Amino acid sequence: MKMMTLLLTVLLALLLAGGCASGRLTAPLPTIDAGQGAEVVVIRPSGIRGCGVAIPVMVDGREVFAIKSGTHLVYPVAAGAHVLAITLPNVVGVTTTNTTPMTIVSHERSYLRLNSLMWSGPSLEPMTLAEGERLMAETTPFVSR
Repeated sequence: MKMMTLLLTVLLALLLAGGCASGRLTAPLPTIDAGQGAEVVVIRPSGIRGCGVAIPVMVDGREVFAIKSGTHLVYPVAAGAHVLAITLPNVVGVTTTNTTPMTIVSHERSYLRLNSLMWSGPSLEPMTLAEGERLMAETTPFVSR
């Protein structure tokens, strides 16, 4: 009986520890020239839909991170045109890719909200500075596994 209790305690600890990560980096953060640097902030507010799934985010066709519910990530990019995208199956099992083309201005921060929509799949929606800063305060910074 003591062995079963110990085993269950260890399993519970492992499950709780695994929940501490807010996603995973699938590529190293890029090094950007200081003169051309900018940032994209992807915010995934807390919610019930897809809350246990880290949603992969692509920048210019390359998957760079996957983010869980209730977190945000500040991602460095060079100024200029970029396409951010999410590819994930929706509730009926159809894989969709939603893209958000944007032009990033040097030394500025652009905010995107990751919406988890049940039928059409997730999407990235641009936000204002005020809304982005408010949601950053309500979510936790990205911690990679």
